[in-house]
Amino acid sequence: MLPRSRRQAQQQLQGQHAPATIGSLSDDLLAKCFALIGQKDLLSRAALVCRRWRAVSARTELLREVAFYGSASEGSATVQRAPSLLLWMQRHGQGVRSLDLGLGIRDTRGTDEEMEVVSLLDGCITVCAGSLERLTLCLFGHSYTLGAWTAIAHRLEELTLDMEICTVWATLEHLTSLQRLHLDAVEWQLGTTMALPASLTRLCISNHDAEEPPSQWQVATLANLRSLQFSRVGYHSASMTSLRQLTSLRHAAFSHCHLPDSLSELTQLEVLEVRSPEGPADAVASSLGGALQHLTQLTGLWLDDMPAAAVGLASLAPLGRLQWLYLGLRDPADEAEAALLRGSALPLGPWQRSLRRLATSFQLAQQSLPFLAGAEQLEHLAFFQPPARQHGRSAEWRAFWQWAGEHAPHPVTTPAPAQGQEPAAATIGSLSDDLLAACFSLLEQADLLSRAALVCRRWRAVSSMPELVQCPNYTLGSWAAAVHCLEDLKLSSFVTFTAWISLEGLTSLQRLHLEAQQWQLGAAVASLTNLRSLTLDFVQYSAASMASLTRFTSLRRATFELCALPGSLSELTGLQVLDINCPKEAAVASLAAALPRLTQLTGLRLEGLPAAATASASIAALTRLHWIYLWPMTALRREAAVAEDALPLGPWQRSLRHLMTTFLLAQRNLRFLSGAEQLQRLSFLQPPAPPAGAEAQWHAFWRWAEKHPPLQSIGFEAEEAVDTPLVEAMLQLQARRPALLIDTRLEVHSLCREHYSDVSSD
Repeated sequence: MLPRSRRQAQQQLQGQHAPATIGSLSDDLLAKCFALIGQKDLLSRAALVCRRWRAVSARTELLREVAFYGSASEGSATVQRAPSLLLWMQRHGQGVRSLDLGLGIRDTRGTDEEMEVVSLLDGCITVCAGSLERLTLCLFGHSYTLGAWTAIAHRLEELTLDMEICTVWATLEHLTSLQRLHLDAVEWQLGTTMALPASLTRLCISNHDAEEPPSQWQVATLANLRSLQFSRVGYHSASMTSLRQLTSLRHAAFSHCHLPDSLSELTQLEVLEVRSPEGPADAVASSLGGALQHLTQLTGLWLDDMPAAAVGLASLAPLGRLQWLYLGLRDPADEAEAALLRGSALPLGPWQRSLRRLATSFQLAQQSLPFLAGAEQLEHLAFFQPPARQHGRSAEWRAFWQWAGEHAPHPVTTPAPAQGQEPAAATIGSLSDDLLAACFSLLEQADLLSRAALVCRRWRAVSSMPELVQCPNYTLGSWAAAVHCLEDLKLSSFVTFTAWISLEGLTSLQRLHLEAQQWQLGAAVASLTNLRSLTLDFVQYSAASMASLTRFTSLRRATFELCALPGSLSELTGLQVLDINCPKEAAVASLAAALPRLTQLTGLRLEGLPAAATASASIAALTRLHWIYLWPMTALRREAAVAEDALPLGPWQRSLRHLMTTFLLAQRNLRFLSGAEQLQRLSFLQPPAPPAGAEAQWHAFWRWAEKHPPLQSIGFEAEEAVDTPLVEAMLQLQARRPALLIDTRLEVHSLCREHYSDVSSD
């Protein structure tokens, strides 16, 4: 077989194989790479690279999760997009396992459009119903009727319906695999044959504005239900008596609703959550207190936004298996409630010996020192607000902190396994020091020293091991004369600190970063003959005091952040990158005088300077400039551009390859852009927007982008959705120049760091 190219022929003659690239990977390997990418990046970016990538990105094994959202204010627009979604699902969605649809149909022009959207919605679900495992439907307004897809969704495990009116005429018993069901609707319309599947293990009902649960539920058939949640429902206490038939229930949550009269009969509960219950405080206290006397199997109790009178603390004492308690009481509404809180304390009883975690107010904890003293296994104590000393209670304040210093929870002993049984699972306390140090190596230095080291003496000793303490904070001393291999040094101090620093021994130092209010460099800086990068951040040097910088003959990059510029800046003729951010006002004149002499610059960043400085004619002399970052002070203040922001014409246009600036500045300098013969990348710091009264300039810019051959990419940072004119302009530009890359998630500052790394490694 004849070789297809000269390169392949040479490889065959030499007996060598070409290095593997992403283009040489098989479709299966490429699909495995794509599996690591999120759906949004896969479909909106990777699929647009080429036809092959588009085909691979549409593979069934990659399209496991699909999400589509339309704003509630875009009713008609949603109707227009829904057919495209259905067509795409018919082509690629047969293997989808998780489908999340949020459609806005509130502002449709009539019921015909609403019915059309619902019909298309059912079509999308029907396509993948056979493989679907998780389905979420959020309809912002109006109603939805469950379609025929419920009869074939045999693998569906989780279903969430969030809408205003939910209509269910068909039974849900066909959903034999359904385990988690969340129904969020103000009004339900249920058929007489509607029934919940017996496979349910979790049921959540929200915002149902009815006085009693639907009779079609047939609660007695939910033999596997382990979790039940009611949130903002209108059910009366007496209407929930059927809950006593849920013999497998282990978790119950009631939020902003009445408590059931049958709560005391749910004796198998392990976790109970009550948030802001409805009804008078005394009635809630009677219902909850009476129930807790019987719920002795509870291991977790969450009481949040509770009136002080609604919680009888004495009812907590019989809970001998309780391991964690979240007790959030409302702020007192009157003096009577305030007095009740001041006289409240956690009761003594068997539950002290089992409690391990407690979250409450500091006031209640401080008033419950006898309880805390008997909490033998209490390991974690959390407060809702920072502790504060109350007037006239200094003795209790000191007593609490004394208890905290002396409280040592009894270790939980585990009996040795009998012969033939599996040994107990390893815990972090059973690890050796070496293994514990390996775990600590994954922590940040700040977390290691300020948090882990405070747990106990052993953890403090392990966290102080030499292999873990890699970046100690230490005042520079005489050791500097002996460290000959140090290449990167950062000195930071945010307090007023003055010290003469001897750097004579650091002959290999290449990068120096000074971040402080006051540092003083000694005369030995001349010994730093290999220094290539210098950063001065928030220093208080005067322009004249930095004359010694001229001794750095190898300096290639200089950064000045929030400080004065050196008077000798024009003498640093070897610089390749200059970074200036928000300098002092006196620096503008010295910058204009220095730039014509810094002819070796290939990169320049000017941020926070007046527009007249960023568009100074002195920039035109930089004939080797490859990239420039311009963000004038007017952009920082979100002001309109001034007439002085015209970029100068000159030889530097022919060398520039990457321009990072505001769209307003670029739009006002089309004449400059037309002469930038090698400009390949254009990055904006904010999404482009058509200025009022400048529509002609807006269209002129996009025409230039279409006809400028060297341009390869346009990018901008967009934290929120972009405006419609920008979307239309980008789509037209993409249609006319398919090879042009438009990146709406560009991180401009990372591009600057990329350029900096290139220079520092030169």
